[in-house]
Amino acid sequence: MRTLLMQPTIWSFAASLILPCLALDSSSRPCSVTGRAVDSRTGQPLPRVEIELAALGSQARSIGQVDKPENRSTPAGHGHRHATVSDGRGEFCFSSVRSGQYVLLGRKAGFLPSPYKAVSPSQMSAIIVLKDGETAHVILKMIPQSLISGKVVDEGGDPLDSGNVQALSAVSLNGTLHYSVVKAVPVNDLGEFRIAGLGMGTFLVKFQPRETAASPDMGGVTRPDLSTLPVPTYYPNARSVTSATVVTVGSGESVLGVDIVVQRAPRYNVEGVLRTAELQPEFASVSLVPSGENLPALVVGSGVLGPGGKFRFPGVPVGEYELHFVAGLGHGVSAGRRAVRVADRD
Repeated sequence: MRTLLMQPTIWSFAASLILPCLALDSSSRPCSVTGRAVDSRTGQPLPRVEIELAALGSQARSIGQVDKPENRSTPAGHGHRHATVSDGRGEFCFSSVRSGQYVLLGRKAGFLPSPYKAVSPSQMSAIIVLKDGETAHVILKMIPQSLISGKVVDEGGDPLDSGNVQALSAVSLNGTLHYSVVKAVPVNDLGEFRIAGLGMGTFLVKFQPRETAASPDMGGVTRPDLSTLPVPTYYPNARSVTSATVVTVGSGESVLGVDIVVQRAPRYNVEGVLRTAELQPEFASVSLVPSGENLPALVVGSGVLGPGGKFRFPGVPVGEYELHFVAGLGHGVSAGRRAVRVADRD
């Protein structure tokens, strides 16, 4: 579920425009929202938190239609969204707000986008109900970001400077855990990585070589010798989801030393034909996904079918996979999957 306020733009203001209270023109008996932004771990006030107040239902407007306050005195209800910045004591105020229902979101470097009364950015903001002439007092608890850092080396201890490292989180689908990539960062020239902007939770950390981010090759090119190339590896040195070690991260915690030892293994071609009831589907595609990962976490390839429904994935590392297919037929869309094991041959 996506937070209602994840996408709206928060505007930065010059220091000279930071005021203790955002004044807005309105009709009789205006309402107001006052509060303080604090660190959810320490309770310490946070200055310069960008805060947005949005009328419930205004989220339906597209991002490009959000009204930007030009002089911090836009009438409440005119733009449905109002932005301000907390002062040196973490305090903020929206005055002359029309009665109604509102949601609140804060943003600050080093913290996750924090909805009011939420413990995760994926949660919705609690609703602030303003009746005619009322003032609501709130505490906006900002959620510190967590991070995972480490180094990627091969079995000889040499750093790998090509590819990226992914943090994956578990999602239960029909009672089975599958993992999806929540964030990915490239390694630097020393093989080091730093995945910031994470929430608290448990993650799998995976190295993804750049060479395996390939699309199906329909040209029938002869497979080169790929036996010396690194293969996707989960922390600390696992080849599959089931043998990987999870990394647990607390709120605002930095977990260091998550070093991945990458293996090298032979790679092979995976080829096949997708047959449908009709001679020619309106559209079709196939994707090869590591077993235990969700479809968005593609690492081997994805693409449309070739002539006669043929498909080809070159250079697939040894391992367990699922072949996903989608085909648009005359009576609707057909989708499914089947297990594929790559062992010692094409």
